[in-house]
Amino acid sequence: MKYVQSKHWEHSVTYPLQDFVYNKLDGEIDDQIIVNKEKNIPVVILHGWAGCTDNYLRYYSKIYEDRGLITIRYVCPVKYIFFENNSMIRIGEEMVEPLEKGNFEDRPIIFHILSNGGAYQYEVYTKALKKGPFIKQVKGVILDSVPARRSVIALYKAIKPNVKSGYFQIPRCASLTAYCASKRYLEMKYAELLKKECVQMNPFENLKNEVNKWPQHFIYSTADKIIPYQNVEKFMRHRKSLGIDFVPSSPLYATLLIICFIA
Repeated sequence: MKYVQSKHWEHSVTYPLQDFVYNKLDGEIDDQIIVNKEKNIPVVILHGWAGCTDNYLRYYSKIYEDRGLITIRYVCPVKYIFFENNSMIRIGEEMVEPLEKGNFEDRPIIFHILSNGGAYQYEVYTKALKKGPFIKQVKGVILDSVPARRSVIALYKAIKPNVKSGYFQIPRCASLTAYCASKRYLEMKYAELLKKECVQMNPFENLKNEVNKWPQHFIYSTADKIIPYQNVEKFMRHRKSLGIDFVPSSPLYATLLIICFIA
């Protein structure tokens, strides 16, 4: 495993053991992945939620690593996701470097994005991918608790878990929410006045019409208090109307999705 922390983000690349045996995994036959050639081992790229740490994201990547897959975990600091959206384009371009340096040409690539924070990273990451050959290797994306419509209430709910609990948690969250919303509004007006591009992270609107047509799989909960399931289902209906293929739900989604995506 290789762990690297840069100035703006951090990532970790994990490779399977050299003697890993793919056709002798424990579990049912559907829980197995048959990889005939080393170059066909898929690369799963995971983008963590806002406030996520590598230790938490490792729990998700382990699902794939236990089945002999290569994983790349990305974690982006909260300040860029909430307060410095204009830096995300540059960060997305930097995030592609581990993929380029890892000699992953011709390997199937699958994304697993978590919550709106992961969707922000996915959006800029795929834009950067289009500048090189890797975009053709993407076989599918798993959208885990994403996306949600952007609103002041949704912003408050997203910021709250990143603020320490206590007597001042609510006023601090309210202040940060007001600051973030005001900053975004002023940036939009400033860019409009000067006729300049303004980067606004809005996964619900930006991703619902994205040109990428690879298959998608949605994981969400009706009990989620941050990402309303109604938003996810509305997004799904829109994507389906555009002819996007959906991979059905399964308890073994991690491996079944790989099989479906690379078949």
